[in-house]
Amino acid sequence: MPSNPQPTPFANLLEDNLDEATFLWTRWESELASLTRNLEEVYSWTEDRLQGAIDSLLVFGPLLDTAIDHALSTNDPPYQTLAAHLLTTAPDPTARATLANMLCERETPALNAMIRGIEVAHLDGTFSQVTRALLKRGPEHCAALARLKSFQRATLGDELHIAYEADTAAPKIAALRAAGSLPDPAVQLWIDRGLRESDPAIRLTAIESGIRQRQRPAWEAARAIVAAGEPGSNTLLRWIAIFGNPTQDHPRLYAATTDEASARQAFWALGHVGTREAAEHCLVCMRNPTLGRIAGEAYVAITGADLVRNQLTAPEPEDLPSLPPLEEEDLNANLIPHREHLWPLPDPDACAAHWATIETRFAPETRYVRGQPFTINALMDSIARGPMLRREDHALELYIRTGGACDIEPRAAYSTQRRMITQASARLASLGSEP
Repeated sequence: MPSNPQPTPFANLLEDNLDEATFLWTRWESELASLTRNLEEVYSWTEDRLQGAIDSLLVFGPLLDTAIDHALSTNDPPYQTLAAHLLTTAPDPTARATLANMLCERETPALNAMIRGIEVAHLDGTFSQVTRALLKRGPEHCAALARLKSFQRATLGDELHIAYEADTAAPKIAALRAAGSLPDPAVQLWIDRGLRESDPAIRLTAIESGIRQRQRPAWEAARAIVAAGEPGSNTLLRWIAIFGNPTQDHPRLYAATTDEASARQAFWALGHVGTREAAEHCLVCMRNPTLGRIAGEAYVAITGADLVRNQLTAPEPEDLPSLPPLEEEDLNANLIPHREHLWPLPDPDACAAHWATIETRFAPETRYVRGQPFTINALMDSIARGPMLRREDHALELYIRTGGACDIEPRAAYSTQRRMITQASARLASLGSEP
């Protein structure tokens, strides 16, 4: 008897699945900086569904190529990210050769979008052909390879030197950021090289990579740049908050909250200062309508309060800003709001009353992390169970304070993060005392 032909999936079903997976990927990326959800909640609400959508695409077999071609033909980065992830995880080994060709044909920003889809995947031996192709392509693609290897905690090689030979700043910045995972003394050579650059963005990257590896010249450069108010110094305020001297360095943070250009980074830094003095400063600044949301977030970071659950929010303003005349409207303006514009608006009076009930728990001149006195274990607990928003800084601080013994990538997939958290917890326990 003749065999029945196998049913072919409908192309429109494939396209629907592609759209759903792309939507879930975008949502997952945004939830990696969630104000309220923790790692487990992000997984159960979004990442688990995303993985299911990806698995449903991978079963389409030959038709999957059509979906990937469609995704890569768009100028929409999330589609390009998903396409690269599918080519990385597809069971057909020839998919990696296709991926290598696709990557080599692309430049920034499409190249960066595709690297994001690769870095969160599990890479096996078939990926070596992609590595070889990127290494031969030039500085921009070697910078992308350096970023990928750094994210995957793989050994870095010639791609760093090739990327740093670029005529533009972006590949050099990527190389210096990746070099932050090199051991001493190799990292010291790269940091010294970056600190000699005249481009402020390159120097700032060298400083942050140097701080990561506890390089004294990088830390002194950070303090000097912040003290002088040089361009880009706002990005260093968080490190001044975490590692700076409360008497010499922290007053600059309080002063920066009154500067419109520095306020966002300054309040973020105050959340890391974590003292009762910082919390009280946030309470005062909540009455400023332009500072309320960022001051409220810093207050939450210090005290562990939940503005919504504890009924500490004010009604959202009903008056919408007036629109400019059509002929004056900027049609190229970015209409996506900054994340802090979506944070709850605190009620200053309610927050003041809340503080009155808890302030006795906060000793003067003591740092707190979400209401707990700062210890390395409290930092670890915040990473493992706390909201996603500040986990990137907390993970990097944990890495620095433990000399690299506890390493967690806060933008990795759930299974990778859980494995790294388990390993970090074990290593922290073996250290015995606070680093």
